[in-house]
Amino acid sequence: MSPLSYVVTGGGRAVVERLAAAGGMVVVVERDAGAVDWLARHPVTGRL
Repeated sequence: MSPLSYVVTGGGRAVVERLAAAGGMVVVVERDAGAVDWLARHPVTGRL
């Protein structure tokens, strides 16, 4: 089965973490770049 892809708007770190933990590919759309600076250091950053 192919991994699912998701788009999360507004940062939503808890949602992003849960979807990524389930193996999904996650695109995060956020107007405030500082709100998503944690993405670069995330363990599965290749899928975010």
